[in-house]
This record gives sequence, C-alpha cells and structure tokens, in this order.
Amino acid sequence: MRIASYLIPVLALTAVTARADLYFTSYSFNLTGFPKPVTNIIAAEYEQSGASVANRMNFLAEGSGNAAANSITPAGQPFSHFTPVTSMMLIGITQDLPGDPLGQKHIVLMVNPAITAGLVGVPWQPLFPTLLEEDLIADLELATSGGLNWGNPYDTLAPGLNSLQSFLENLRVNGFPGTAPPNVLYPWFAAPAPGSPAVDFDLVAFSTGQQIGSGQAFQAALVTGVPEPSAAWVLMGAAAIVARCRRR
Repeated sequence: MRIASYLIPVLALTAVTARADLYFTSYSFNLTGFPKPVTNIIAAEYEQSGASVANRMNFLAEGSGNAAANSITPAGQPFSHFTPVTSMMLIGITQDLPGDPLGQKHIVLMVNPAITAGLVGVPWQPLFPTLLEEDLIADLELATSGGLNWGNPYDTLAPGLNSLQSFLENLRVNGFPGTAPPNVLYPWFAAPAPGSPAVDFDLVAFSTGQQIGSGQAFQAALVTGVPEPSAAWVLMGAAAIVARCRRR
C-alpha cells in the first residue's frame, strides 16, 4: 500500500538534474449543469511496468471520492506509482436522474472521449450482456465503504475491489463485451506523460448512456537525486546567502 503526499509537488527543483522515483495522478470532474453528484469514485490506472490497479479515491478523505453537482471538483488519487501511468479509466455512481424512482442508482463510466458518441443512447445490457448494472453498483459500494483509510478490514472490502479490478481490466484488454470487431469500443484513455498538459475524458451515466460531464487527468513526478556540479553550486550559493542573512 502506497500513500501519496500532497506536499510532494513543491519539492521538485528545476535546478536539480534528478531521477523520477514516484508518480502521482490527479483528476478534475466537470459536472457544471448536471444537478447530481457522482460518488464512490474508483480510478483504474495501468503502469508502464505492466501493473494495473483500481484505487478508491476516498482513502484519505471521504469527499475526494465524490464529484460535486453543478461544479468542477479537483481530486488527487491517493496512491503513488513507481513507474509512469500510461492509461486510465474511472468509475462512479450517480442517482435520482430525471424520471427515476427515488433512490435509483446508476453506474457512471469515465471514458475516452473518442467513444462517447458510441455509448450515448445505448442501454447497459447490450454493452454488458452477462452483468447486471445493480450487481456492479453493489460491488462499487462495497469497495468504497467503511470510511477513511480502508475503514473496513481489507478482507471485507476485497470482494468488491477484486470484482471492480477484474471488470475494469477486462475493459482495458477486451473493450466492451457487447461490441464486436471491427467496432469494439475501448473506454480506457491514454494518460498524460508526467508534467505534460492534462488529457480529457467524458462522464457517461447509464442505465441508458448519456453524457453528464467531462474531466481532465494529470500526472506529476516526485524527483530526487544528486545535483549536477553546476546545479550544486547554485544551491550552495543560495544556502550561503541565507546563512549570511541570518547572521545579520
């Protein structure tokens, strides 16, 4: 288990030539004009090393797993990576859409904008012929339950987390099971390289696909290492100035 520190970005010094040891992702969710929040968000991320993991966004703060209605909500993914993330996808829950009975819940998939048009107006069942939407909602609620810092014992959360991991990884590798070659839809999107501009994604709610918002994904690196000689002189000079000011 790897916990992120939100102080990390301020530690990178441009004067230092260094090795990037840890990588951190963050997101913003734009639900401007959509009157319901998206909750229980999980971010699935695939690393350059070949590792794929689904992480609950609410590990450090309950609100960081939610995207607020009628707002733009930033959220940091609370776990670090040892190699850069190369692709990603997110999933969450919304409820009480127009025409719903009170309490009706829906899966929200956060996907590559290139496939959004192929999802709008399409019901859940043709896309996932063997999976009930309510079963995935139950797994997602279990995986994100229990409050902060896992809240519930990991063994309690594991069935939900494992189910979500399998579901999301299958989408990464095979695309939507209800689509067929040459028109398979792959929902994962390419991650931005560390320090590069953000990439966009769309939020699509079911039970019949409708775009409810958009978002952006970011990636940053924590850099460490030994300064090159020229950089070292710069840092030493700065330290001497500080020491001199202190003596005064």
